Amino acid sequence: KRHRMLAEFEAQDAASEQMAAVMSVNVSAWKCQECKITFDSSRRHSDCISRNHSLTVCKAVKTKWECIECKVSVNVFDRDLPESCHACGGKGWRQLPLQGKARTAPMERDLLLPRGEELPF
Repeated sequence: KRHRMLAEFEAQDAASEQMAAVMSVNVSAWKCQECKITFDSSRRHSDCISRNHSLTVCKAVKTKWECIECKVSVNVFDRDLPESCHACGGKGWRQLPLQGKARTAPMERDLLLPRGEELPF
């Protein structure tokens, strides 16, 4: 029984490692001629249609990028990186896996302070 559970956990770990290794994916998207952007959002699609913009259907490579300074992430199509970060104005970008970083619950050792608790005078 333990071997079966262990094999199940190993399969889950292998699947999560595969998902973390995916850096880009080919998607069908729309390109707006007036806004000069590529997107896969149905909300933005309906917004452009309501403004009578001309849209073309295309295939695009979707990647995820993170600002080096403030860690804000953005989805980018066809490597068309923004000029600067919309949050802090930073110019540096780092590519992330599409799934993002793995989030784990903080353990007790993560909550310990190196110098102990700060006490007021």
